[in-house]
Amino acid sequence: MKPTSCAQAQVQTTGKKKFVISCNEPSVSHDLCPSRLKFLTGDKGGGTLLGGSYQRGNWDSQLDPSLAIRIMKRAVDLCPALTGGKGIEHLDIIRHGVGLRPYRHGGTRIEKEKINEVWTVHNYGHGGFGYQSSYGCSQKAVRLVNEALAPRPRI
Repeated sequence: MKPTSCAQAQVQTTGKKKFVISCNEPSVSHDLCPSRLKFLTGDKGGGTLLGGSYQRGNWDSQLDPSLAIRIMKRAVDLCPALTGGKGIEHLDIIRHGVGLRPYRHGGTRIEKEKINEVWTVHNYGHGGFGYQSSYGCSQKAVRLVNEALAPRPRI
């Protein structure tokens, strides 16, 4: 398991406008990270989340100020309506956040394993995509738990 640092900014947006943009197209150029991840999405707590970065192996939970500026600049370049076309200095910043997400080289582990005669179901290593993949991963984990708990014929 390795950490993946994911940075974002939450800004206040007026009215009922919600912006949703998600892109990891290799043809879109920016300088944040090789994964070319970017998003703007309405946040249930109010405002709009601007993101992001996805830096594997980065343990730092403190936001790099130059990264924050690049995230906000990229968001405003993609959606000038966030500031009425006035630039990042006109963003009403609610907060910045950095989360460390557990990343597993080789992908998410969802499997059952017998350890000391006890069935264990593993479901970890989602990186920064745990929320998005939670329904599918948990459905598979539930199937594995049901398999492990199913009565076995005794011989």
